[in-house]
Amino acid sequence: MSATRVHRIVAFDGLCNLCNSTVNWIIDHDPKQQFKFIALQDIARLKTGNTEKQEAYALLKNELIDASSDLSSVLLIENGQLYKKSTAVLRICRQLSGLYPVLHTYIIIPRALRDLVYDLIAHNRYKWFGKREQCRVPSPDVTQRFL
Repeated sequence: MSATRVHRIVAFDGLCNLCNSTVNWIIDHDPKQQFKFIALQDIARLKTGNTEKQEAYALLKNELIDASSDLSSVLLIENGQLYKKSTAVLRICRQLSGLYPVLHTYIIIPRALRDLVYDLIAHNRYKWFGKREQCRVPSPDVTQRFL
């Protein structure tokens, strides 16, 4: 993605309460508004639209043949690269305000171990945190942050 366009896009499960709370947390700790968001359930509609959406779709379609079949991973597109699971979360933390960038130091833990913990939480997210009936509709004050 070009430097003049948004270069950080977070794709998340739009039905998951934990995921939606995490998006709210990122918005609250991202005063530079570096991140834009898309629900994984909405990936298919990225095929059309502006160049930013088309670039995001091109990266995501290679990773998710059918976005509705695997909603268990948060995805981060950062400067044209795609990151998944714990790596995506830690790279997001690195860009936030406050002390959250310190969490990026966990990147030294082998990815297999980090993703094991991530997968445990992802597998149980609906049971532990609940599930919405439909994807979130962004409030007017953050609409521009969603693709």
